[in-house]
Amino acid sequence: YFDISLYDEENYSKIYLGKNYSFKASYAGVNISVPTTLNELNKKGFDIYDDNYSSGSDIKAGLMLELKFVNREGKLLTAFFHNESTTSVRIADCKIVRLAVEQNNMLTNSKEYGNFSVNGVTNSSALTDIFHLLGAPSHFHADSKTDYTLNWFKSADDRRNKITIKISTAEDCVTYIAVSSYE
Repeated sequence: YFDISLYDEENYSKIYLGKNYSFKASYAGVNISVPTTLNELNKKGFDIYDDNYSSGSDIKAGLMLELKFVNREGKLLTAFFHNESTTSVRIADCKIVRLAVEQNNMLTNSKEYGNFSVNGVTNSSALTDIFHLLGAPSHFHADSKTDYTLNWFKSADDRRNKITIKISTAEDCVTYIAVSSYE
């Protein structure tokens, strides 16, 4: 049994992934990595799911755009495009810096979400598995009395989330998982 509520959630720990941070991730049977591009995601079988956007749509300067993607089996994946330039950029020319699986299909019985694996953390991982595989998080916060968001950062200087996992202590499982990499 692991009681995360015993930790001081207001403070950041001094635990970081380090400069040699890397991850191995897969979703719905394909390897995924970030940063990536729309073209690479398309090659892996994922297409934009939102009718309001296409590869020719623009992302304004300095903004992040969150888009849903779907593969041929109907599995959803969320991609975050980040435009760090000073001008608008077409989605097709912008980097994807974060990929997220918004639900654990084992918990919701949703056919829209598939099996994931991030450095060994999978759909069936319990809380103790997460800490055994990834170590203690750099930071976490309570979303409710039983739901927490855990973040692993690269360093004290780079606190942009590299791995984010949302957990339910009531269900003892992962409810959301995301990997990020910014250049």
